[in-house]
Amino acid sequence: MVTVRRSILSAFFSAALASTCLADAPTSSGTGFAVTPSGWLLTNAHVVQGCKQRHSSPAL
Repeated sequence: MVTVRRSILSAFFSAALASTCLADAPTSSGTGFAVTPSGWLLTNAHVVQGCKQRHSSPAL
């Protein structure tokens, strides 16, 4: 029997969705990627540094 598995990179990039993150008062924004089906986002620390709340929305 042959088992076929997707590579880690293939799984990552097929699940990655661009998004935008805005700070509490929209003074900062940045990009990130959804890396899991449950909604974990990957972004740079400076994008969310000091935020009390975060909001993300898909880029269209």
